[in-house]
Amino acid sequence: MLLLMKIKIENRNGLLYVHVVLFKCPSSGDPMAATCVSENKSLEEVDSHAFKVRCNCGWSGKLLGVKRLKNWVEEWGGDLLLGASRCI
Repeated sequence: MLLLMKIKIENRNGLLYVHVVLFKCPSSGDPMAATCVSENKSLEEVDSHAFKVRCNCGWSGKLLGVKRLKNWVEEWGGDLLLGASRCI
């Protein structure tokens, strides 16, 4: 039996930015990465964004972007899957 799945995609005319942030697990100290998408390259939205993160040690929770150890920003043009985490 063939199962077909439709994926909704949001068409974008402008440029988006993917923010990748690195956190340190408060329980084990292991690294944890998270991402969000924004129309802005600046880190202001990222600082106040609550990222849902999970560590291999079993810890999970929310951490504010301002608690990050490191961050990277990449341009992301074109389509975006609906439901992608926004830096809001």
